[in-house]
Amino acid sequence: MNAPRAAPADPRVIPADPHAASAPPSAIALHHRLRAVWGNPGGWESLATVNHSAIGLRHAGHEVARLERGMLGEPAAQARGVVAQSA
Repeated sequence: MNAPRAAPADPRVIPADPHAASAPPSAIALHHRLRAVWGNPGGWESLATVNHSAIGLRHAGHEVARLERGMLGEPAAQARGVVAQSA
């Protein structure tokens, strides 16, 4: 009869594949592989992303820019004598 196999000491640790030729990749290597698959692209390609995180950051950036333009632009317009006329 075969003896039962012992369970790993820590259930969160995945035992290495006995058929694998080398040790499992490090945490940093796994991070880089996951980032390559799931990360957002950089540069101009970032405008093509449609996930909620990217869109939320883009929206927040637009809001901050709009508020800064409103706060910085209003006193300058009044100093030049440009006053909005009410109807």
